[in-house]
Amino acid sequence: MLHKWKHKTVVVVLVALVALFCAGNIKTDVFATGTEVSAVANNQEKSVSITVKNSELAGKEVSVICFAPGWNKKPTDLEGNLAHIAVLDQVTLDDSGVMAMTYPLRDNSPEGTYTVAIGSETSDSQKTQEFMIGTGNNSEPTNQEDIVAKETLKPGKAFTSSDGILKYKVLKSVAGNTLGTVQVTKVAKQKTKVSIPAQVTDPKTKQKFCVTSIGANAFKGNKKITKVSIGNEIETIGASAFSGCKKLNSVTIGKKVKKIESKAFYNCKKLKKITIKSTKLKKVGKKAIKGIFKKAVIKAPKKQVKAYNKLFSKKTGRTSSMKIKK
Repeated sequence: MLHKWKHKTVVVVLVALVALFCAGNIKTDVFATGTEVSAVANNQEKSVSITVKNSELAGKEVSVICFAPGWNKKPTDLEGNLAHIAVLDQVTLDDSGVMAMTYPLRDNSPEGTYTVAIGSETSDSQKTQEFMIGTGNNSEPTNQEDIVAKETLKPGKAFTSSDGILKYKVLKSVAGNTLGTVQVTKVAKQKTKVSIPAQVTDPKTKQKFCVTSIGANAFKGNKKITKVSIGNEIETIGASAFSGCKKLNSVTIGKKVKKIESKAFYNCKKLKKITIKSTKLKKVGKKAIKGIFKKAVIKAPKKQVKAYNKLFSKKTGRTSSMKIKK
């Protein structure tokens, strides 16, 4: 499916992008040398989870194209390649240079090897990754992370991310490549900038999970953190999750957050900027932002500014000098 595309000149852009990806012009630059791409298929739900990482491209846009089996890598076959596009998107990497998205494929998507191509306006390079849909006799995973977990972590079990930064607790576990859910429970390694991902893989079992919540007290009293980016699968920020983080000055909240519990950012005295991408926020608990910087700015989606002005009432700790704007 064509996931989304913002530009008016769709056909022209499509042709240009397909020609670029098919031509395979590789240059040695920041994008070519520093970009990591993974693509993990979910055969049951006919979807693919794509992750792009490059800290040098934080805040920059990347183009995502996924070609179905049968596409022709020759740049001259534009019409044929356009017909084989399964996903087309343009996404901005977060403040840590990470993008994690799950894209549905058509119900009648053919079995075989799919190719994900990632491009950037800053480079003529491309990064590709293959994944497989279907379980034919000769099919093998093309990515180590595609391997079905041999073990299944039970709810309540804990693990630490492969980079050693965050600890997680399993909330829901599902066998195979179907994603379970986890909660961030605490910090394992002190960092000044922390990006809470949309998805995480248990290093031992290779089981993948959506990160759907930040637990109570998860970062409470952290003396080092200055900036945090909260992933797009997070729905709940727990009570006192960041309470007393005295150096925290910037927070970006993802697109699915529905609840910010009591004292979530209590007494974060240097917190000057909160960017809320979610349009689904329905609850902000008592004293959630009490004690943050007195002239803090809360940025909200344009359509939600009025609603969020009401939601962040005095009981949340908001003062008259704190502004909510688009």
